[in-house]
Amino acid sequence: DARVRALGDAAAQFARTQAGKPYANDFGPPPREFYCSSLVDYSYQRASGDARVLVPDDFRLLWVPLDFWEDYYRQMGQPLPNTTGSNPTLLLHSPAISFTRLHGERVGDTIREGA
Repeated sequence: DARVRALGDAAAQFARTQAGKPYANDFGPPPREFYCSSLVDYSYQRASGDARVLVPDDFRLLWVPLDFWEDYYRQMGQPLPNTTGSNPTLLLHSPAISFTRLHGERVGDTIREGA
């Protein structure tokens, strides 16, 4: 519907204004820097004015497999953070997400209303 499309357009427009900001290698929170799913989530938050559009605002980042992530942060000289955020799998399974195309086939609206 038109409202859903307008929200997606506004989120995309906001995301484009963030071009050139650094990638959040430490998966820190926006808006100084972004990682892939944080840009998507934050853009929808800004477009809608709601902090919980795609993922819960209290979602704790998961560090699995733990050994990999401990080594990753150790190489940056940082401890494993205890923080909230998003991840691509969480976005994929969000009740607010459905797909418009899958392998070229039209399958539905981008965001379900009321989710």
